[in-house]
Amino acid sequence: MVVCEAGWAETLEDLKTDAKLWLLHTGGQTKIVIVICFTETHTKDETDPTSKADPTSETDPPSETDSTNETDPTSKTDPTSEIDPTSEASEGVTGTGGGQVGVRVGERALIKSINESTKQDDLADELLELNEHGELGMPLIGKLQASLYVYCANEDYKDITAVFSTAILPPPPADSVAPCLFQITMKDIFGEDVPKDMKPTDPITFSLPVLREIIADTLPDTAWYRANRRAKKLLKETGLLGECETFAQRKRRRKGGA
Repeated sequence: MVVCEAGWAETLEDLKTDAKLWLLHTGGQTKIVIVICFTETHTKDETDPTSKADPTSETDPPSETDSTNETDPTSKTDPTSEIDPTSEASEGVTGTGGGQVGVRVGERALIKSINESTKQDDLADELLELNEHGELGMPLIGKLQASLYVYCANEDYKDITAVFSTAILPPPPADSVAPCLFQITMKDIFGEDVPKDMKPTDPITFSLPVLREIIADTLPDTAWYRANRRAKKLLKETGLLGECETFAQRKRRRKGGA
């Protein structure tokens, strides 16, 4: 069995812990775990004007290093500080620089235009348009980096080893000698139980350029999601949108007959 883990909101160490669970605690059924670790960063001159955070209180995130001294070659930042699309924190991080005032004129005008008739979806659409023209103080999606790791269990099943790793994002230059594919064999997947109609050396090939295209295809949905989150936050801050009742609150209210 082959397992894939993608870490948009998890660190490399978290993903490696997941890989260990699969490889060391499934009775040998899991042979390979493929991990893709994402890291998102914003430059110092990118500032979210909707944030009320004090920029002087910001500290640099810790470097990401696992127990085997294996580090993510693409970044030393903690992806959970910016990259989690489900986190409110991803919409309210303030950089230490002021940025170019002209770049945020459209965004500030949009914020000032919010009134009782403003709809969340319309506001999100306008934020998306500003983002496409580079007019948001903090872009909806920062600079992305990604690395791929292929893990297998050691023979004693006490630890795991990365048998292959490479950077996926940003793409390597055209003249780079970086690999453009990786392969796993039937023996890698099935061990000694390779089906009779297959050879142990028969490979499955994974194209890294195709993987980059798949990632790129998901980014518009992420930007749309974040634009809606930011629009909701703006409406809340202007007092035009109340706090939404959670499932737990609804359950308690119904149970109490309220």
